Amino acid sequence: MFSEDHLVRRRTGRRFLAGTAILFLLTQTVGAPIPAAAGDATLVATDTTAPNLVGDSNIESSAGSGPDAFAISVEFCNSGATHDLEDLVVHIGDGTTPGEFPDTVVPPGGDYEGTFELTLLSGTGNDATRLIGTLAPGACKVEYWLVAYPHVDASGNAVWGATNDPNDDLELGWTFWGAGVDKNGTPLNGADDTVVSTSGGDTAHVRSEISAAANKVQPSGGSTIVTDATTVSLGETVTVQYLGVDFGNVNQGFDADGDSNPDYDLWFQVIGESGIWDPDVFR
Repeated sequence: MFSEDHLVRRRTGRRFLAGTAILFLLTQTVGAPIPAAAGDATLVATDTTAPNLVGDSNIESSAGSGPDAFAISVEFCNSGATHDLEDLVVHIGDGTTPGEFPDTVVPPGGDYEGTFELTLLSGTGNDATRLIGTLAPGACKVEYWLVAYPHVDASGNAVWGATNDPNDDLELGWTFWGAGVDKNGTPLNGADDTVVSTSGGDTAHVRSEISAAANKVQPSGGSTIVTDATTVSLGETVTVQYLGVDFGNVNQGFDADGDSNPDYDLWFQVIGESGIWDPDVFR
């Protein structure tokens, strides 16, 4: 089901809706917690995004098809002991401008070339900036941003170069940052207000993958349960449950930690194609 690319260390650099297909990756978790400056209310951000992005190995012969979207996920926590962290606002982008991602420049002379970056798919307002509000001591909130990534250059060349070369896959990066206020029980802008902030970043690589029939979410005997499937009201949370899910055997996969031993981790890429899901429909 997976190409031999998973068995090789790579450095540079389908969807999951009712009745549609999925893709998943064998990798390992990346992103270490990044604490903010000392204080009672302390903001800690942990990137939990998959480090590998699916690239269809047939993309050069089937231009315009294949996965090109993934979710950046960052967990923001207040690790303080007693004070709330209030008015918390978080961002995704290049560290300066929300919604603008860092460029990756690949010079001419290789299998592909050009300037590449991620693209935020939600276009209503500035979804790159989000208000979390208040985090109580020990509370966490995970934010997900759906972004698109390139899989070919301007000439239609795949951005992972030589299929079996572990060092030429396109690397794409992002920065996340945020700030809130420890009011210490006083009104906003009071004498005891303390601004608490943090920032961090991560990268992912576009990997060549072979196609596989995605029949594991609802195999024979499985079922789907949707809460309130008839009427959905503004602000309501709708839950979709998949019962009988079977991903099969998780075997030797990509060596993400570089210890020369194949990893046995599984990544589930919820939405893989930018044209399948509109992230503005629920915001």
